[in-house]
Amino acid sequence: MAAFDPVDRKIVVRVVYDGPGQAGKTTNLEQLEGFFTERRRSDLFDAGCLDGRTQYFEWMQLEGGLVQGHSLRCELISVPGQTGLGRRREHVLRHADAVVLVCESTARGIEEARSFLDGTSGPWLVVQANKQDLDGALSPDEVRLRLALAPAVPVVSARACSGVGVKETAVLAIRGAANQIEQVLLDRGLDALEQRRDTPASLLEAIMGLESPTANSLQRRWPALVVRPILAVGRRTGVTPPFPSADAAPEHVWPAEGGRETLRRLALAGTPVQASGASGGETVVYEAGLWCLKSSLRRRYPDPEVARAALQALARRKASLGEFLPRHTALCLEKDSSGSHWLWTVCPWLGTLRSALDHAAKRGDSEELGRKLELYAEAAIRAIALAARERVLLDVHPSNFADAGGQLVYLDDDIAEGDGSPTFGHALLHRVAEYDAFPAAVARYCRALEDGLTAISAAETARSGLAQALISVPIRSLAVARVQGALLDVLERA
Repeated sequence: MAAFDPVDRKIVVRVVYDGPGQAGKTTNLEQLEGFFTERRRSDLFDAGCLDGRTQYFEWMQLEGGLVQGHSLRCELISVPGQTGLGRRREHVLRHADAVVLVCESTARGIEEARSFLDGTSGPWLVVQANKQDLDGALSPDEVRLRLALAPAVPVVSARACSGVGVKETAVLAIRGAANQIEQVLLDRGLDALEQRRDTPASLLEAIMGLESPTANSLQRRWPALVVRPILAVGRRTGVTPPFPSADAAPEHVWPAEGGRETLRRLALAGTPVQASGASGGETVVYEAGLWCLKSSLRRRYPDPEVARAALQALARRKASLGEFLPRHTALCLEKDSSGSHWLWTVCPWLGTLRSALDHAAKRGDSEELGRKLELYAEAAIRAIALAARERVLLDVHPSNFADAGGQLVYLDDDIAEGDGSPTFGHALLHRVAEYDAFPAAVARYCRALEDGLTAISAAETARSGLAQALISVPIRSLAVARVQGALLDVLERA
């Protein structure tokens, strides 16, 4: 999702050029570097190539435009198309606001591009029918038909090596991303955006962390665990985060009853080991035995009063989760050598529903995948009901939920106030596109969603805005269209 750069005070959107290897992604950025003056763009940053093929990414920034009165910056990033580098590609795509799918306009090129559509059902999509000068090149209309694209998805005829269609593609992608973020700002304001300042160096560090020895070690120990990149906050700040302690002052621990007991158990688990870090290097996650510890640079407070207020605010949000709150969760403030306080979240280390779904899919276990999709359906519907009833808004993505011994829990600290979100529709329907190779599992998922929605009153579903959220999702397959129609029918009958 788009971010707000707190240093330059600009809204930042990310356009990712995706597609098969040698389709023309890098060529697009090289041409754009020549189209825009140095006042409007950065230099093209190449994070490394081998035999002329992208290994990590290329990056260029464009400045210009306004969104709701705020200056706009656009990150244009190309990703590797080789299947063996899929983890690097997926990391960049995770924060895309728009995706340009670059494909060779031949029958073979379109077939190669088809698999890349699975990862682009959330952001705004533009398809570039490149290499129109090849013999047997298909027209944009034929490309649209073969990829089963929705009418709203632009398809641009291009010859990137000659600059034809390159600028038009970029303009459509940036405009689509800007329109989407404008709606977010209208609905929820600037506070809805994460404050983040990305650079090519921070992105490269995060991607390289994906393949670190610690990450590989964790993946061998827990194959169902999705391990994120390892980034040392100490290298960025000169300060190593102090770990939460059972000796913390009473006003620095939540909940008053139970929180200190969790910290005592944590102390018996041994020295925490840094397990992962989130994008940009701001968030750190440590593992200590069966415990997970999370903090971030944004949760480091020089002022002790501000730190206590932050702990109280997060505690209120955590308490609002009710049964979604993992048992033995604790919050703690710890002071570092500079006098700043770090706010920590401590909870049991749990495998996410996202990792469980991916693990079942990779093993081809349709039965297990169906069970996990049913659990996700239950979690998502309960989260939608919680928003409508209590105005507690969660990020309804499977990576944020876990099955804790039969109790569905919410793992993330991202808890906002609101009765609905336009992302609800995408969260529900994207699972259909993501696992369309397992129709029996998807059918179970659809039934679970329908059953869950019937338990929510018409007034609550109306407050959640779920119908409009479902309608706004771009439809790119018959399976998704069928599930969308079934869910809308349930909402209409409510």
